[in-house]
Amino acid sequence: DLSGLAILDFGCGKGFLERLLKTSKADVIYAFEIFPDAIDADIKAWAADPAAKPRLVINPPDFMIDPQGIPGDFTNYDFKKILDPHKEYAIISNPPYFLYQRILSLIGAY
Repeated sequence: DLSGLAILDFGCGKGFLERLLKTSKADVIYAFEIFPDAIDADIKAWAADPAAKPRLVINPPDFMIDPQGIPGDFTNYDFKKILDPHKEYAIISNPPYFLYQRILSLIGAY
């Protein structure tokens, strides 16, 4: 049950996992992709719809540590700031990225 969760997808690619999550009851999905042109048009359209449920945010610019950095480089995001408003979260990625431990260590109490 993903109800109310914030989902972090590292390396979302074309958006295959997002399609699986579209009917979930997650609160928001944060998708990170260093090659955003590779994301399929339907996934980009979903992210552009502010009324969509769950919300999909691709490469969330408001949370970048260095605004001049590369969008989608998940090592350049403030995950504490992203996750503070959420009670629970889940991390998905395909393939699993080894840096998720770094993210977990940065956010402290989660």
